[in-house]
Amino acid sequence: MKKVCVIGLGYIGLPTACILSSKGFKVIGVDINQKLVEELNQVNIDPLEPGLAGLANAAIKSGNFIPKISPEEADVFMICVPTPLTNENKADLSYIKTAAKSRRL
Repeated sequence: MKKVCVIGLGYIGLPTACILSSKGFKVIGVDINQKLVEELNQVNIDPLEPGLAGLANAAIKSGNFIPKISPEEADVFMICVPTPLTNENKADLSYIKTAAKSRRL
C-alpha cells in the first residue's frame, strides 16, 4: 500500500489522514504544533468535530497513522494548511510555501 504524508493536521488534514489510514494507507501526519502531535501520539485528543477523536484514536492504534513534527519520505504528499486572505483579498500562500519547503516539494 502507498505511503502518504499529510502536512497539516487541522480541520482538513486530520480527518483526511484518519480516513486514509482507515482504508489501509500508511499515513505520516505532520504538524508544527508539537502539543497536538504529542496528544495524538498519546491517543488523547478532543477535536471539535463529533466522532473524530474515535476515528483518530483507531487510526493511531492500528499503526497506519503516525503523527510527527517533520515530514518523511512518502509516495504521496498532501498539503492541508491554511490559505487566509490578505488585506487585498488574495490568498496568502505563505503556509503552502513553508510546507513545500519542509520537504522541498
